[in-house]
Formats: sequence, structure tokens, C-alpha cells
Amino acid sequence: MNFDNAQSVLNRALCRIAEIQSDGPLRIAFANFGVALGDNPPPPIRGEMDADDLDELAEHMQRVMEAVEKYAEAVIADAKFRTSGLDFDVNVMGRLADMQGDLVGAFRNAADAMREFKREYEADDL
Repeated sequence: MNFDNAQSVLNRALCRIAEIQSDGPLRIAFANFGVALGDNPPPPIRGEMDADDLDELAEHMQRVMEAVEKYAEAVIADAKFRTSGLDFDVNVMGRLADMQGDLVGAFRNAADAMREFKREYEADDL
């Protein structure tokens, strides 16, 4: 079974699970989270990475973290609803957004550094 077929089977299974077991928005959010991850496989990278590979990984991680954020928001909302307004640390979502920015930024900065190094290396050869 190739990756695309496996991904399609996973997506269908997750949607079916959500239909069968759905007892609220949290299960649907979880199914959507699984679909979002299944729809976003890491980019294929063969051999040594270059700056474009690092940019692709940054985009991949951006989408993964966006899916995590949506699911976390659903879990928090469900917990608040089911506990009569649970006093939840609202800054947790800000910290998650900071982590997302740091993670994606690290890949983008590495890509920029690699490009700069290559430009300097090529300039030295002239």
C-alpha cells in the first residue's frame, strides 16, 4: 500500500470513527485533527537537506502546529463547558502560539543561514 492510499484509508477511518462515536464536538475536533495530520505528511527529503527543504519543513510544521492549536482550543472549550466554566490558564494558547512561532522560525532562520553561507562561499570562489 503506498502512502497516498494509506493516508486515504486513515482519513476515511477517522471520519467514520467520528460518525460512530460522536458524542460531542470534542470527538469531531479529534477526528478533524487526525485528518489534518493525515493531509499533511512531511515533505519527502532525499539525502542532504538544502535551504528549500528547510523552508518546506517550516511550512509543514506551521500546518501541524495550526492543527494542534485548533484541537487544543476545542479541548479547552469542551472542558470549560463540562465543568461549568473551569478556570483555565488562558495564557496557555499564547504560549502555544509562541512555541509555534519559535519552531517555524527556527526552520526559516536555518534556511536563511544556509542561503547566506552558500552566497558567501560562492563569493569567495570568485
